[in-house]
Amino acid sequence: MGVPGLFAFLKRRYSVIARLVTKQEDGSWDVAAPADALYVDMNHIIHSCTHANAGRDGTPYDEDVAFQRMDAYLTALLEVAGGLGAGPIAAEAPGPSPPASSSPQRPSPLRLLFVAIDGVAPIAKMNQQRTRRFLSAHVAEVTDRVEREVRAEMASQAGGGRVIPEMANSRFDPNIISPGTAFMGRVAERVRQILRTKVQTDPRFARLRVVVSDSYEPAEGEHKIMRFIRYIRTRPDYDPNTRHVIYGQDADLLLLSLLLHEPHVRIMREAQPEKQPNIAAAAAAAKKQLQQRTQPRGREPGSGSGARGGPHATGAVSAGGFGAAANSPGDTDSGSVCPTFEEVDISLLRECLRWEFAELCGTPDGRPLAAGYEAMEEDEEEGEVEEMAEDEREKKGEVEAADSEGEAEEEGVGTWAEEGMEVEVEG
Repeated sequence: MGVPGLFAFLKRRYSVIARLVTKQEDGSWDVAAPADALYVDMNHIIHSCTHANAGRDGTPYDEDVAFQRMDAYLTALLEVAGGLGAGPIAAEAPGPSPPASSSPQRPSPLRLLFVAIDGVAPIAKMNQQRTRRFLSAHVAEVTDRVEREVRAEMASQAGGGRVIPEMANSRFDPNIISPGTAFMGRVAERVRQILRTKVQTDPRFARLRVVVSDSYEPAEGEHKIMRFIRYIRTRPDYDPNTRHVIYGQDADLLLLSLLLHEPHVRIMREAQPEKQPNIAAAAAAAKKQLQQRTQPRGREPGSGSGARGGPHATGAVSAGGFGAAANSPGDTDSGSVCPTFEEVDISLLRECLRWEFAELCGTPDGRPLAAGYEAMEEDEEEGEVEEMAEDEREKKGEVEAADSEGEAEEEGVGTWAEEGMEVEVEG
């Protein structure tokens, strides 16, 4: 469950905590340091891969293509976290990723991969999810009704001379992305199959240990990740210098990672620069572009600019593009989309927060509270000195006032005696 605007706020306020991770010319990724353990929250990946093209270009939803995008996404995350190069990944035919024969065969430094799929959420989140899903179903029903009415009105205005083609039923129902559904069971099974094949066939990940937590285990993906990290910290063979990389789009991962108090934690997320589609949208655009290119010229509107590459253009999804079409040499209408990731250094964020609140909790120099206490003691001592000086000034003023009053009384008595006035004394 995300926190709207939190990541953008922290990124604006502490610009040094985030850096872009892009693919270099040699095929590797310029990560800050290769990770030892990668933790993946599948929530964003599932939504992004299933919503990529359903209902946008009339293409019916294809579950095999969605699973193939998940395969490409997981492969890319493994390569990015390990700082490895990548080879091409087929775009059209569903199936496991091909062996990385064109990629460097250097073994990945990753020792652990933990994949978490959202399970049953707490009751408060369940109520929120139920509200959103009922609203989504209602909006879809209203949209279908309005579409039918508009099509009927257009047909009546055409006078029956033209036939409006029926649109394919390509709308994807997001309510199936819920714990306990058959779709989530197929997702868990396919993810296990993808990772099993990758460990067995790709020599780079031969030593990788894989743990998959499916939707039958309660809690959201990010909370499963935190619980697993705390569990491995209790093991006697745990290395305190382990470099953890957590992938997820939810901003609450920043807060949860701060609570881990681990020295080497980075949050990796898919960057969304301006005018750049996300990974799944790039895959959908590549597929649409391929369909336009393979159609004869002049048959479909809008195919003229997209067919300039000719029918020989392929739709291979490169590891640098995650669905971007591999453009032919003569193509100029669109370039290959190379997505970027962002990584946030949690230790750097923690230090920025310490400096931000140093007035309250001290400076981040190993003495988190001593500096604050010393400042408070100095303020108290200065206040006590000022109070003592004020008291002395008040006492001195009272003495001077009393002396002046005594002198005035003596002067008054002498004057009265000289004038012959009688002074009565009791006693």
